[in-house]
Amino acid sequence: MPRISNEAIAGAAIIGGLADRNNQEDIAFWVALALAESSGITDRVSWTGCCKCLWQVNVGVWAGDIPNAPSDPAQFRRWLEQPLNCARASAHIKAAQGLRAWEAYTNGSYRQYLDEGRRAARNPDVTTPAQMAGNDASFTDPNAWAAAAGSLIPDIDPLDGIRDAFQAVIEALNRIGSWIADRDNWIRVAEVVGGTALAVGAGLILVKPYLLEAKKAVTP
Repeated sequence: MPRISNEAIAGAAIIGGLADRNNQEDIAFWVALALAESSGITDRVSWTGCCKCLWQVNVGVWAGDIPNAPSDPAQFRRWLEQPLNCARASAHIKAAQGLRAWEAYTNGSYRQYLDEGRRAARNPDVTTPAQMAGNDASFTDPNAWAAAAGSLIPDIDPLDGIRDAFQAVIEALNRIGSWIADRDNWIRVAEVVGGTALAVGAGLILVKPYLLEAKKAVTP
Protein backbone atom coordinates (compact mmCIF):
# COMPACT_ATOMS: atom_id res chain seq x y z
CA MET A 1 0.00 0.00 0.00
CA PRO A 2 1.13 3.59 -0.53
CA ARG A 3 2.40 6.13 1.88
CA ILE A 4 -0.70 7.93 3.17
CA SER A 5 -0.88 11.59 4.07
CA ASN A 6 -0.12 12.85 7.56
CA GLU A 7 -3.72 14.04 7.76
CA ALA A 8 -4.94 10.50 7.01
CA ILE A 9 -2.64 9.14 9.73
CA ALA A 10 -4.22 11.64 12.12
CA GLY A 11 -7.69 10.50 11.06
CA ALA A 12 -6.82 6.85 11.57
CA ALA A 13 -5.38 7.56 15.02
CA ILE A 14 -8.57 9.38 16.03
CA ILE A 15 -11.11 6.91 14.67
CA GLY A 16 -9.06 3.90 15.75
CA GLY A 17 -9.15 5.10 19.35
CA LEU A 18 -5.41 5.66 19.55
CA ALA A 19 -5.39 9.45 19.88
CA ASP A 20 -7.56 11.73 22.00
CA ARG A 21 -9.71 13.55 19.43
CA ASN A 22 -9.98 16.58 21.73
CA ASN A 23 -6.23 16.93 22.20
CA GLN A 24 -4.30 18.19 19.18
CA GLU A 25 -0.94 17.56 20.84
CA ASP A 26 -1.88 13.91 21.40
CA ILE A 27 -2.95 13.58 17.76
CA ALA A 28 0.30 15.25 16.69
CA PHE A 29 2.29 12.82 18.82
CA TRP A 30 0.76 9.74 17.18
CA VAL A 31 1.29 11.16 13.70
CA ALA A 32 4.93 11.91 14.57
CA LEU A 33 5.39 8.43 16.02
CA ALA A 34 4.00 6.83 12.84
CA LEU A 35 6.35 8.89 10.70
CA ALA A 36 9.32 7.86 12.83
CA GLU A 37 8.30 4.20 12.92
CA SER A 38 7.18 3.62 9.32
CA SER A 39 7.54 6.87 7.33
CA GLY A 40 3.75 6.77 7.00
CA ILE A 41 3.82 3.60 4.84
CA THR A 42 0.87 1.44 5.77
CA ASP A 43 2.46 -1.94 5.02
CA ARG A 44 6.00 -1.11 6.16
CA VAL A 45 7.82 -4.12 7.61
CA SER A 46 10.61 -3.59 10.12
CA TRP A 47 14.16 -4.54 9.11
CA THR A 48 13.93 -7.55 11.46
CA GLY A 49 10.66 -8.64 9.82
CA CYS A 50 8.81 -8.84 13.13
CA CYS A 51 6.74 -5.65 12.98
CA LYS A 52 4.32 -4.20 10.48
CA CYS A 53 2.04 -1.21 9.75
CA LEU A 54 2.09 2.50 10.50
CA TRP A 55 2.89 2.06 14.19
CA GLN A 56 4.99 -1.10 13.74
CA VAL A 57 3.00 -3.71 15.66
CA ASN A 58 4.95 -6.84 16.56
CA VAL A 59 3.04 -9.62 14.80
CA GLY A 60 4.53 -12.51 16.75
CA VAL A 61 3.77 -10.87 20.10
CA TRP A 62 0.29 -9.51 19.45
CA ALA A 63 -1.37 -11.94 17.02
CA GLY A 64 -4.27 -13.50 18.90
CA ASP A 65 -4.25 -10.83 21.61
CA ILE A 66 -6.01 -7.95 19.82
CA PRO A 67 -9.83 -8.03 20.22
CA ASN A 68 -11.74 -8.70 16.98
CA ALA A 69 -8.51 -9.22 15.03
CA PRO A 70 -7.36 -12.43 13.30
CA SER A 71 -5.36 -14.72 15.56
CA ASP A 72 -3.48 -16.36 12.69
CA PRO A 73 -0.17 -14.47 12.30
CA ALA A 74 -0.33 -14.38 8.49
CA GLN A 75 -3.89 -13.04 8.51
CA PHE A 76 -3.07 -10.64 11.33
CA ARG A 77 -0.14 -9.30 9.32
CA ARG A 78 -2.44 -8.52 6.38
CA TRP A 79 -5.11 -7.11 8.72
CA LEU A 80 -2.60 -4.61 10.10
CA GLU A 81 -2.09 -3.06 6.65
CA GLN A 82 -5.36 -1.17 7.11
CA PRO A 83 -4.52 2.08 8.96
CA LEU A 84 -7.58 1.81 11.20
CA ASN A 85 -6.71 -1.73 12.19
CA CYS A 86 -3.16 -0.69 12.95
CA ALA A 87 -4.52 2.15 15.09
CA ARG A 88 -6.87 -0.20 16.95
CA ALA A 89 -4.06 -2.67 17.63
CA SER A 90 -1.78 0.16 18.75
CA ALA A 91 -4.45 1.48 21.10
CA HIS A 92 -4.59 -1.97 22.72
CA ILE A 93 -0.78 -2.06 23.01
CA LYS A 94 -0.72 1.44 24.51
CA ALA A 95 -3.20 0.36 27.17
CA ALA A 96 -1.21 -2.80 27.92
CA GLN A 97 2.39 -1.54 27.80
CA GLY A 98 2.38 2.24 27.57
CA LEU A 99 4.44 4.36 25.19
CA ARG A 100 7.67 2.49 25.86
CA ALA A 101 6.40 -0.24 23.57
CA TRP A 102 7.60 1.95 20.66
CA GLU A 103 11.28 2.34 19.91
CA ALA A 104 10.74 5.72 18.26
CA TYR A 105 9.40 6.95 21.60
CA THR A 106 12.21 5.53 23.74
CA ASN A 107 14.95 6.86 21.47
CA GLY A 108 13.18 10.19 20.92
CA SER A 109 13.29 10.03 17.11
CA TYR A 110 9.59 10.96 16.91
CA ARG A 111 10.39 14.51 18.05
CA GLN A 112 11.75 15.55 14.65
CA TYR A 113 8.27 14.96 13.16
CA LEU A 114 6.19 16.81 15.75
CA ASP A 115 5.80 19.94 13.62
CA GLU A 116 4.41 17.82 10.79
CA GLY A 117 2.15 16.09 13.29
CA ARG A 118 0.81 19.40 14.59
CA ARG A 119 -0.06 20.57 11.09
CA ALA A 120 -1.88 17.30 10.38
CA ALA A 121 -3.71 17.43 13.71
CA ARG A 122 -5.36 20.69 12.72
CA ASN A 123 -7.07 19.09 9.73
CA PRO A 124 -7.28 15.29 10.07
CA ASP A 125 -8.56 13.24 7.12
CA VAL A 126 -11.02 10.58 8.31
CA THR A 127 -12.27 9.75 4.80
CA THR A 128 -9.14 8.08 3.44
CA PRO A 129 -8.75 5.59 6.32
CA ALA A 130 -12.45 4.78 5.98
CA GLN A 131 -12.09 4.03 2.29
CA MET A 132 -9.13 1.77 3.00
CA ALA A 133 -10.91 -0.15 5.76
CA GLY A 134 -11.94 -3.11 3.64
CA ASN A 135 -15.00 -5.13 4.65
CA ASP A 136 -15.37 -3.88 8.22
CA ALA A 137 -18.92 -2.48 8.15
CA SER A 138 -18.35 -0.34 11.22
CA PHE A 139 -15.69 1.55 9.29
CA THR A 140 -17.31 1.67 5.84
CA ASP A 141 -20.85 2.84 6.59
CA PRO A 142 -21.01 6.25 4.81
CA ASN A 143 -23.59 7.62 7.23
CA ALA A 144 -21.51 6.64 10.26
CA TRP A 145 -18.46 8.22 8.70
CA ALA A 146 -20.26 11.42 7.79
CA ALA A 147 -21.23 11.79 11.44
CA ALA A 148 -17.72 10.93 12.57
CA ALA A 149 -16.18 13.46 10.22
CA GLY A 150 -18.36 16.18 11.65
CA SER A 151 -17.74 15.36 15.29
CA LEU A 152 -14.15 14.20 15.38
CA ILE A 153 -12.23 16.91 13.57
CA PRO A 154 -10.71 19.13 16.26
CA ASP A 155 -11.45 22.83 16.36
CA ILE A 156 -8.87 24.94 14.57
CA ASP A 157 -7.22 27.48 16.80
CA PRO A 158 -6.28 30.66 14.85
CA LEU A 159 -3.29 31.12 17.17
CA ASP A 160 -1.74 27.79 16.19
CA GLY A 161 0.36 29.35 13.43
CA ILE A 162 1.77 31.90 15.86
CA ARG A 163 2.45 29.17 18.40
CA ASP A 164 4.26 27.07 15.77
CA ALA A 165 6.45 30.03 14.78
CA PHE A 166 7.21 30.82 18.41
CA GLN A 167 8.03 27.17 19.08
CA ALA A 168 10.40 27.13 16.10
CA VAL A 169 12.22 30.19 17.48
CA ILE A 170 12.48 28.59 20.92
CA GLU A 171 13.86 25.38 19.43
CA ALA A 172 16.41 27.37 17.38
CA LEU A 173 17.52 29.28 20.49
CA ASN A 174 17.81 26.01 22.41
CA ARG A 175 20.04 24.58 19.69
CA ILE A 176 22.20 27.70 19.74
CA GLY A 177 22.42 27.56 23.53
CA SER A 178 23.38 23.88 23.42
CA TRP A 179 26.10 24.65 20.89
CA ILE A 180 27.47 27.49 23.02
CA ALA A 181 27.43 25.33 26.15
CA ASP A 182 29.37 22.52 24.46
CA ARG A 183 33.06 22.96 25.38
CA ASP A 184 34.15 20.82 22.44
CA ASN A 185 32.68 23.33 20.01
CA TRP A 186 34.83 26.11 21.45
CA ILE A 187 37.90 23.87 21.29
CA ARG A 188 37.20 23.32 17.60
CA VAL A 189 36.76 27.08 17.08
CA ALA A 190 40.08 27.72 18.85
CA GLU A 191 41.79 25.12 16.70
CA VAL A 192 40.43 26.69 13.52
CA VAL A 193 41.33 30.25 14.60
CA GLY A 194 44.75 29.17 15.84
CA GLY A 195 45.45 27.22 12.69
CA THR A 196 44.42 30.18 10.54
CA ALA A 197 46.63 32.53 12.55
CA LEU A 198 49.61 30.18 12.19
CA ALA A 199 49.03 29.86 8.47
CA VAL A 200 48.87 33.64 8.04
CA GLY A 201 51.98 34.11 10.19
CA ALA A 202 53.91 31.53 8.23
CA GLY A 203 52.83 33.15 4.99
CA LEU A 204 54.07 36.55 6.15
CA ILE A 205 57.42 35.08 7.15
CA LEU A 206 57.80 33.49 3.74
CA VAL A 207 56.93 36.61 1.75
CA LYS A 208 58.77 39.08 4.00
CA PRO A 209 62.12 38.82 2.09
CA TYR A 210 60.34 39.46 -1.19
CA LEU A 211 58.54 42.45 0.27
CA LEU A 212 61.84 43.90 1.48
CA GLU A 213 63.44 43.40 -1.94
CA ALA A 214 60.45 45.03 -3.59
CA LYS A 215 60.69 47.96 -1.17
CA LYS A 216 64.41 48.45 -2.00
CA ALA A 217 63.67 48.33 -5.67
CA VAL A 218 61.17 51.16 -5.51
CA THR A 219 63.15 53.28 -3.01
CA PRO A 220 65.19 56.05 -4.81
